Amino acid sequence: MNAKGNMNAKRKFKMPPLFEPEQPAQRLHVGLRMVKTAIAVFVCALFGFWRGQPSFFSMIAAVICMQPTTDQTIVVAFDRTIGTLIGGLFGMAVIYIGSASGYIQIEWLYLFVVSLCIIPIILLTLAIRKPSTAAISCIVFIAVTIMYTLGTSPFHSAIQRMIDTEIGILVALAINVGLPRRKPAREAGDADKNDKKRSLD
Repeated sequence: MNAKGNMNAKRKFKMPPLFEPEQPAQRLHVGLRMVKTAIAVFVCALFGFWRGQPSFFSMIAAVICMQPTTDQTIVVAFDRTIGTLIGGLFGMAVIYIGSASGYIQIEWLYLFVVSLCIIPIILLTLAIRKPSTAAISCIVFIAVTIMYTLGTSPFHSAIQRMIDTEIGILVALAINVGLPRRKPAREAGDADKNDKKRSLD
């Protein structure tokens, strides 16, 4: 056995730290982002109740899209919208082709095709230079294809899942923009200095 083989044989697996011990302890408090996320989830639930549709996917989208700042939320909302379109269109195509060819009625084959389609979906997100949309594209695609009911319209099923996801995205964006935002540390510091200066005058 050569030297390289000896090194590989001696190499041992090292378990990575799961709780990031090098990071300082976080102060536990209810932040503004938590409150906004909870409100967004509740609003999505109300939308689902009003539409008579389950609000599962819109609630998940709201949680994912809610970011610490408005700018970040806008960027994430844009990316998630692109991902929703990609996943929905791929899902619609798979259902249409499966229904026309008949393989959709062979469960194991249909599940294999659905799993295989994850590869071109991720490749497409990389091709358009939007790798951040890969996760939501796959989630929407799986939701459209797995939750499809035989005999229903593939178009209606895909559009329904896309609408559910888009509702969550728009709700998160509206709440983050509309509700009060936390001031940056620099602005907060300047405000404190001005208040102290006024108290001394």
